[in-house]
Amino acid sequence: MTQENNKQDESLNENLKQDSSDTTENMENIEDIAKDVLEEMDECPIAILEKEKKELKDSYLRLAAETDNYRKRIQQQQENFKKTALKEVVEKLLPVVDNLERSIQASSNSNNIESLREGITMVLAQFETVLKDVGLETIEVAVGDEFDPQYCEAVMIEERDDIAHSMTIVDVFEAGRKMGGQVIRTAKVKVAKKSS
Repeated sequence: MTQENNKQDESLNENLKQDSSDTTENMENIEDIAKDVLEEMDECPIAILEKEKKELKDSYLRLAAETDNYRKRIQQQQENFKKTALKEVVEKLLPVVDNLERSIQASSNSNNIESLREGITMVLAQFETVLKDVGLETIEVAVGDEFDPQYCEAVMIEERDDIAHSMTIVDVFEAGRKMGGQVIRTAKVKVAKKSS
């Protein structure tokens, strides 16, 4: 029986060794699992959300700064464009001013009103050309036209029987002007309406 006992003891020892080895492997597996859990805890949803929130805030602040810089750059470009456009208009108007000054000088040395009238008419034509070059157009309104409030302003109204339709233009006091299709100044007119 001692042999049998020895075999059982040996078998039991082997089983114990095997169990001990399995237990050691299980302990190592548990340690690995614990490490993984701890790493996941570091990256828990709250921590992930906090990290994403910080990244989004940084992105927002960068985008806001870029937008503000873009707005400032566009504003500066618009100001430069206005200055350049104004400079070009002034450069075109300077010869008109020079000719007006010459006309005044010539009128003080001469009593010829007809030549003065011709000089002023030429300066006015030059001025109209400059205005046309910068895009200013005259609104075409004539006596006998029907009143159009989009292009005209009635500064006087009178009742008459000799007109074809009510609100007919009977006099133009000031020409209207438009630029780029937009009315700058309406024509100042006198209109007549049919008497009742």
